[in-house]
Amino acid sequence: MVSERKRWTFSILLYEYLELDCFFERDTPFKELEWFNQVEMKKVASVYNAFTGLHCDVESGNGMEAIRYAFETGFGRADIVCSNEQIIRICELLNHSDIREQIIMEGPTIGILYSQSLEAIKAEYNYYTAYNWFKTLYSYDERSRGFEIVDEYMYQRICKPVAKLSNNFYKAIEILLGKEFERTFTIEELIDKYDYPTVNHEELNNARIDYCRKRYRKD
Repeated sequence: MVSERKRWTFSILLYEYLELDCFFERDTPFKELEWFNQVEMKKVASVYNAFTGLHCDVESGNGMEAIRYAFETGFGRADIVCSNEQIIRICELLNHSDIREQIIMEGPTIGILYSQSLEAIKAEYNYYTAYNWFKTLYSYDERSRGFEIVDEYMYQRICKPVAKLSNNFYKAIEILLGKEFERTFTIEELIDKYDYPTVNHEELNNARIDYCRKRYRKD
């Protein structure tokens, strides 16, 4: 997480989950993860519990598995048939109002549209972060200042437009999951009700930077 959030939407939660997906997926015990990754996972778990009304403990293996399963399968809604309103809103969002009547007649389930939207989000996310990883490797090498020329063009001309278009898939998923997933939670509410970590963001970010410098520094 680049900066501390003042509020969380479900779209933000989904993006932050994707950033940590590898930790939710692997078998490494929570206590063996780097401290800053533990804090970020606790944030995701806190917001997840706020949206779902559950009490998943991310420090347990079962808790991590439950959170990942929910994100990957549509939060228990996979077999529900989409309502006409959902189909109409998604067709308008993705510029396909011309075929909405046909889709309504087909009656797709939430699971089908959820999984397709999630895969589109993952494709954009992987595309962006693959380049970002390459950028990280150069950012700790003072001899690579010329890379900034390429980076500026890549970010402004390619990454930003792709990310902007991808936002519609996040909105589509919110529509599919229902009104309760279109809510917004403030940090204050999350701290008060859902055990949101209160770690200073600067301290968290410095720990992450120090870790990256030690691991990826070029001698």
